[in-house]
Amino acid sequence: MNCELNTKVPEELLSNYYNQYAEKHHLESKLNGRHLELNISNAPVEFVYTEKEDIIFLIFYAVTIYHQSINADGTLLAINYKLVKDSTVIKQRNINLNIAEAPYYNNTSSVRKITRKYLERYKFNLKSLADQCMDKIMLDIE
Repeated sequence: MNCELNTKVPEELLSNYYNQYAEKHHLESKLNGRHLELNISNAPVEFVYTEKEDIIFLIFYAVTIYHQSINADGTLLAINYKLVKDSTVIKQRNINLNIAEAPYYNNTSSVRKITRKYLERYKFNLKSLADQCMDKIMLDIE
């Protein structure tokens, strides 16, 4: 089953992560009067839920084994940024990063629990991508 998050979810999460990064690393003082504009052109919002059932027949007995997995269906985070001073674009760059994510497998939990666990991991991975993106930007603007 293909599922898609509302596109505002990663946008809001990334905005929060970028602001946290900026505060933590004192970005405003490093900009020296310049202005940084970020544009999210692509964020991973799709994932696939798969449920499989295996039935093993023994002589007078049958065993059913359920397999559930969720994995990302689209792992690209694409950010465009501009460094601007006095309405003049000083630097412009596109940054593309991929989530290195293996499928999340679970054989014991409900669909709700496995989805919640996947979304927690999604947020963690998105924060990691945001930090990597900002690290690249920080190297560029210095």
